[in-house]
Amino acid sequence: MQEQIDLARVLAREGKYEEAITKLKSLFEHASDPDDPSRIHAALGHGYNRMGDVERALGEMDKAIEVLPRSRLMFLREAVIS
Repeated sequence: MQEQIDLARVLAREGKYEEAITKLKSLFEHASDPDDPSRIHAALGHGYNRMGDVERALGEMDKAIEVLPRSRLMFLREAVIS
């Protein structure tokens, strides 16, 4: 799953935002690890942020934190590094 999320992030970095978002949304139905939904929401947040849609980006990050509260610091760290 992480490889697919990473691929979507590469697509977003290349400016292929819609393709990245579509890919990420399709991953929810294949999530097998309990952490997967949180990771997907976080990656969606990064994608929306790159598109300049800060409101949707923050919404996705909030969902990521809600799904996996113990990872709050991980997302903050990723947001600063990305």
